[in-house]
Amino acid sequence: MGPALDRPDRSDRAERLWVAGAILVQLALGRWLVWRYGPIDDAYIAFRYARNLADGHGLVFNPGAAPVEGYSSPLWVLILAVARSLGASLPEASMTLGLLCGSATVLLLSRSSLARRTRLLAAWLLAIDLPFLYHSVNGLETALTALLVTAQMVLAPPGTVRRASQLIAGLLVLARPEGAILVLSWVAASGVADRSSGRRFHWPVVATALATLAALATFRWWTFGDWIANSVRAKMLPVEMALPRGLADLFCFFGHGNASCGVLVAVLVVLSLFGESGSPPRPDPDRTWLRVLLVQLLLVLPVLSASGGDSFPLWRFYMPMAPLMALAGAAGATLALDRVARSRPAVRLAVRAALVGFVVANLLGPARKDLERMRKESNWLSSWTVTGRQLGRVFPAGTTLALSPAGAIPFHSGLTAIDLLGVCDAHIARRPPDRTYYYPGHHHHDGRYVLSLQPDLIMLANGPIVGNARREFPFDAVRLWERDLVDDPRFVARYRLLPVPIDAQRSVLLFARTGFLEKLELDRRVRAR
Repeated sequence: MGPALDRPDRSDRAERLWVAGAILVQLALGRWLVWRYGPIDDAYIAFRYARNLADGHGLVFNPGAAPVEGYSSPLWVLILAVARSLGASLPEASMTLGLLCGSATVLLLSRSSLARRTRLLAAWLLAIDLPFLYHSVNGLETALTALLVTAQMVLAPPGTVRRASQLIAGLLVLARPEGAILVLSWVAASGVADRSSGRRFHWPVVATALATLAALATFRWWTFGDWIANSVRAKMLPVEMALPRGLADLFCFFGHGNASCGVLVAVLVVLSLFGESGSPPRPDPDRTWLRVLLVQLLLVLPVLSASGGDSFPLWRFYMPMAPLMALAGAAGATLALDRVARSRPAVRLAVRAALVGFVVANLLGPARKDLERMRKESNWLSSWTVTGRQLGRVFPAGTTLALSPAGAIPFHSGLTAIDLLGVCDAHIARRPPDRTYYYPGHHHHDGRYVLSLQPDLIMLANGPIVGNARREFPFDAVRLWERDLVDDPRFVARYRLLPVPIDAQRSVLLFARTGFLEKLELDRRVRAR
């Protein structure tokens, strides 16, 4: 009797060890593999808002200017503002919080209502998923949103309504522009998969999400004069332009963008729909829960693809669904193993080897290419960090700088920034998108308007850094969304190339307004006297 009674304790202890191991691996990979590649440039826009809010300037991008909602997550900005008020470095704090959100998500996967081996496999698949790890340290709200989406599924099994569900619904609306869609899709998926819940089905959750959305819209109109976040307006594209590209991006994500593998999700769907005829429902894994999971993926992923994808690597907009993909993929793998359990030993071994090989190939195959894309983004950010700090030292406070990469450079320089892509500028965000090229988030621009603001400095082509001996600007590197600015006669008439040394060997090439150069020279002469 003694050994038999002890077996569940040993099993529970082994499960806890597996979960702890997954979290430790996730933290180790996050800290020593992808930490060096974060945050991404867009995160510094949220950092600047959080810093200004914590320092008493209000929820603004440029202190003293009209407020514009250039951030994508009110909840994340508030969290970062609290971290700033406590004396934390915002880049470090954002990455640490993101990594911890990833750990909490791994833990939640291990607590789902699926069979033990399924949920443990899901936890490990997510813990070693390179895109998810990367976007856990991207400095944005991605990992927080993934945690909330996972909590929504795990903490409220189908047919139940809990206070936690209502809290999560409100937080999701505050966490992402598509937060309400994530909540309502889960409610709809629960209704489709579990019709026994009837008309009482999750209405408190719906009411909470809609009330939060209404309160946020009212605050947005009162503060910014708009019902839609400016950061969303600046990236909106016509559906016929964005959807085909977004679906292609979704196909790539489904193929190898997540450690669970889209093919394993397809295995789950096929085996669930075309199972053994006459076989009784299996209590393990819970079929109703799996139906909710699959229906929500079916509802949400095509909607997310309408964004048209992202200019940053590794499927950032799909990452909140990565934990659910891991659960569905793990369920597909275990269900396939169950179906061959009564087969010949050689068949069982072959199926297991095929599944393991497929997952390993999915993880390791694109890893080199993915790391290279991370490294390229990190190199840009390093140059922008150095440039921003130097511009803050060289130019006086109040200097205005127009540029496309409106994250790290404005944050580190402290200069007044004009965002050429309109994320932090309401006028540009409302301009019709340029349909002559395709690059998500970079289609709204207005060079004529920017020149009418007479910025002191203009940065083109992401700020070329050259040797000090070179004094020619590489106009062939000017971005498509900057062409209307360069082609304007006022640009040639009023702006001159200005190399700004950033160290003993290199300079960053900017264009300075002639009146601004004359003022700088006058100030220099006054100080010399």
